[in-house]
Amino acid sequence: MSEEAFLQVEQLELVLPDGRCLFAGLSCAIGREKVGLVGPNGSGKSTLLKLLLGQLAPTGGTVQRRGTLGYLPQLPSFPQGSSVADGLHIRTKLHALQRIEAGSCEPDDFAALADDWLVAERAQQTLVQLRLGHLRLTTPLVALSGGELTRVVLGQLLLEQPDLLLLDEPTNNLDAMSRDVLYNALSEWPGAVLLVTHDRELLRRVDRILRLSPHGLRSYGGNYDAYAMAVATEEAAAQQRLDHATGELKKVKRQVQVTREKHQRREAQGNRYRKSGSQSKLFLNAQKERSTRSQGSLGTQAERLVESATKTLTESRNAVELRPRMNLSLEATRVASNRTVLALEDVAFSPPGRGPVLNGMQLQVIGPERLAVEGPNGSGKTTLLRLIRGDLKPTRGVVRLGVQHCAYLDQRTSGLRDGHTVLENFCYFNPTVSESEGRERLAAFLFVRDAVFRPAGALSGGERIRLALACTLLSQVPPQLVLLDEPTNHLDFEAIASMEQAFREYQGALIVVSHDEDFLANLGCERRVVLSSGVEF
Repeated sequence: MSEEAFLQVEQLELVLPDGRCLFAGLSCAIGREKVGLVGPNGSGKSTLLKLLLGQLAPTGGTVQRRGTLGYLPQLPSFPQGSSVADGLHIRTKLHALQRIEAGSCEPDDFAALADDWLVAERAQQTLVQLRLGHLRLTTPLVALSGGELTRVVLGQLLLEQPDLLLLDEPTNNLDAMSRDVLYNALSEWPGAVLLVTHDRELLRRVDRILRLSPHGLRSYGGNYDAYAMAVATEEAAAQQRLDHATGELKKVKRQVQVTREKHQRREAQGNRYRKSGSQSKLFLNAQKERSTRSQGSLGTQAERLVESATKTLTESRNAVELRPRMNLSLEATRVASNRTVLALEDVAFSPPGRGPVLNGMQLQVIGPERLAVEGPNGSGKTTLLRLIRGDLKPTRGVVRLGVQHCAYLDQRTSGLRDGHTVLENFCYFNPTVSESEGRERLAAFLFVRDAVFRPAGALSGGERIRLALACTLLSQVPPQLVLLDEPTNHLDFEAIASMEQAFREYQGALIVVSHDEDFLANLGCERRVVLSSGVEF
């Protein structure tokens, strides 16, 4: 094992209980650097982290570890009754310190404290650094938001100072402020980091990127922007090779066909001579024997040529994961530039037993505007979308929709029926569409042939998004206003790219709740509305 590496992976393999090989032949080393781990959903990124941590045993290969490792899971969990001190892993030290300060001379207390006499002060400083200075060490974890809990666990890692941090999707469900805190903490972190994420801003802060795919594990030097450029270059070159290989195979098949036709014409001519008797039988028999040998040789040669061209074509296809592009035309979603799509007039909303979440809100959306809604968790972003949809009634004021159909898409694609097929889901949302027309529309979203008969519950995150988009954007009454609620959480780059492509073709109005600045920019959201719970607009 390299003295510079905290992790050394050699020929790692994992075969799942159902016999499927998740990955094989993975090798890499992680030293004192910041590394991003990316790849399609389902490729095994979170599983790989567990193998690296020793929480799972590989089927083959080795993982060597040097130094200490710290881990931030996607969904941190603690026993009921846990406090912030438990989240920071300092409860035992605090209790030992309290007993010592009360006069204890027990060796166990001094051993537990391990000379960390300033543990409480260090913990409070860390909480302040993570913008959690309002919390006490005795605050129950159950009272924290998801973003606050993630930051507390990050605080535990900052306090323990492991040699290598392993983070699994750390920015999922974090608001903009929490993301900024995480970005800054990792930028200042002096140790090594390996993080699984599709947060492009976070990946701009790494030294290199590892991509996990069915082809294995590949390293790209530089941050996300360098990675995206390298992948685009690879895909362009791969597409060029694929186009060339496709053309060569067609050319070889044409040559083989021409040669066969020539041979068949000569053979037909020989048969005519045989019937006419104009040539000696001995000569014709010799010609026929040569023809038979030639035909056999031609067949073997043709098979080799086609086989070679086909192999080249297959290798070209497998060289890089080429992503098929959706073929979309969403003209029916067009909304006139002077049309009032939405108007909120002095809208307020107060949940039962609580103060106002929204208060005195005024908002107009005119024409095909693209509007981003921002604000900390709990400021009312999802509440606003539900008021626009009509799921909630305002406590005061009026919500006016100026379009016939308003569609809603959330990160869970919760409208889909998992037990039904892709085609059944589409027809459920569009009951007047025939099965053949439904299949034609689904093909535009890359659901072709037998893919329409797959159950929705078996689809990947990206496939679910494509299905939800097809059901929404290709409906009988196309939506001229679409509401997106944190749609990119838990999605890989390919799924996000599919969504961005779809909404580049969309010609109606968009209201988007998202903390993904790249996504908002790619959708063309130039106007921002910032919410702050209970304030006047």
